[in-house]
Amino acid sequence: MRYAGRCIPFVLIVCSGCQTGQLAGTRWTVLDISARDSADQDRIENIESVCVEFQTRGAMKTVVLRKDGTRTVEDNERYHVSGNTLVIRHPDYERRMTFKISDETMEIWSEDFAVTLERLPAPALERPAMTRPETIDWRPELRRLPTPRFHRR
Repeated sequence: MRYAGRCIPFVLIVCSGCQTGQLAGTRWTVLDISARDSADQDRIENIESVCVEFQTRGAMKTVVLRKDGTRTVEDNERYHVSGNTLVIRHPDYERRMTFKISDETMEIWSEDFAVTLERLPAPALERPAMTRPETIDWRPELRRLPTPRFHRR
């Protein structure tokens, strides 16, 4: 970059692995969720399955499939990890939660809820060579997921 004829250093800051921790590049499905508030509990009882993907540069994608067949995708969230604290930022809110990973299971809890998730296999990087793209289901997280157990705390 030039400013008044002089070169000015340009710095690009990219979210690195130290901020995304061991969650970067992982996908999870919800096995169990419980909420303290009865209004939240009623809302989550309508959920069939949830898949969460923590992308490598701090972006986060959540796919929710409801029992009535509707599907919502939330890809407006960003995350970062500091120790055992997971911070999720959305344009409308910020949530701080504690998490713990053991083997293929992750537990997340806050003052409002507790969630148990199971790790999903990483998505394939390449498409199969001899298959038409429109015949492949690229969303394996929405197929044959374990039925979540919802209960009140």
